[in-house]
Amino acid sequence: MRFPDKKALPPLLLLPLLVLSCARSSTKAEFSPLPGHIRRVAVMELVPALNSNEAPRPFRSPFTGAVFMAEPVSRDVTQKMTSLLYRGLVEKKGAGDIIFIPPGQTRGVRAAILSRLRSAKEGRVSQVSTDVAREVGRALGAQAVLGGIVYRWRERVGGPYGAERGASVGYELFLIDVDTGRLLWKWRFDKTQLPLTENLFDAETFLGAGGKWMTALELASLGLEKFFNQFLLWCEK
Repeated sequence: MRFPDKKALPPLLLLPLLVLSCARSSTKAEFSPLPGHIRRVAVMELVPALNSNEAPRPFRSPFTGAVFMAEPVSRDVTQKMTSLLYRGLVEKKGAGDIIFIPPGQTRGVRAAILSRLRSAKEGRVSQVSTDVAREVGRALGAQAVLGGIVYRWRERVGGPYGAERGASVGYELFLIDVDTGRLLWKWRFDKTQLPLTENLFDAETFLGAGGKWMTALELASLGLEKFFNQFLLWCEK
């Protein structure tokens, strides 16, 4: 069947023709004014909330208090998200005089700090704590640290025009002041793509998907674009 040209149709007539794009969603940003002393921001590698040997469960963020329905996430996913985050920050070039220290530099520093803490405490140490983030920042001469947690990365089942299940992604990003440990910025993205017939209210995601079932990476990238637009504008003020 050949559908009419989407550009030729008004939005209300277009909706019944494309049935695959909307998403159950939650996107939220909260922030304080950017302190004037912040000029170097260390970008830490994102980490999974649950490892591969853990069962899915609700998970409360140690930084923001937000609760996600978490599932095991692979390191490949968190590394891919970290790369997209850092590359976007650099390519957008909208952060004034702020220098973003790449995750390649923070990775080794954080590993050394975690190793030292584990030896001192003789046990498991959380990779995502304010204290660790602040130590990483101090070691690199940064005034703030940008990091994040990936809670869920469920790939779609099927193809772009005929999926049995939509992708589902949940992650958050946060900016921590190294001197005070204060949370300066937090960003939450939690979306599950649903058929249009189940959700008529997320038109932005519907149009952004082009009437297709998105991959988990495409869904996550929608959130990053929103993050870049708001975060970099905030950094310029």
